[in-house]
Amino acid sequence: MPEIIPRMHIDFLKAHQHFEELAVSVIHPYTKDQLSLSELTAICEKAFNFPINIKFLNDDDLVLELFHGPTLAFKDFAARFMAQTMSYFQKDRKKNLTILPLKDNAILKKNFFSHSDEVVFRSFSEVLRIIGKKYYPVRGKKIDKILQSVKAKSPLKLTLGGCVIKKVNDTIIVSKET
Repeated sequence: MPEIIPRMHIDFLKAHQHFEELAVSVIHPYTKDQLSLSELTAICEKAFNFPINIKFLNDDDLVLELFHGPTLAFKDFAARFMAQTMSYFQKDRKKNLTILPLKDNAILKKNFFSHSDEVVFRSFSEVLRIIGKKYYPVRGKKIDKILQSVKAKSPLKLTLGGCVIKKVNDTIIVSKET
């Protein structure tokens, strides 16, 4: 979470021909550790694929009219961006995670752990919920400790939330505890 949100100079805002370009320029400094520029551009192009009006109030002030999206409401901006971003991370998680048919085992590939700590934490918590077949309140310190152990080069076999977590080379196998 940023400590400050910088003011955008009017020339910066005027320099962008399309809203998608402006959105990418504004958002990228906050997401560069999680999303490449091309990934963020694709998300913004899908989220803001409707006519967008930015009006000049005077020489120094612009206003974004939030009532031009598909539902004619401000949610067309934030909710569509959030949905596209979540969809991107969900697809990426599926690419790096295999849950076997009976949902008793999950195989986490090396790239599963290459995302931001927050994404890995939430995704790993979801894997524990699916495999353990029980909801466990987030136990941040225990999950953080397991994730640190996973990133270490040593072998690993632990239990948490009705699951056995075992490291084999660069792959993590999460199985239902019997």
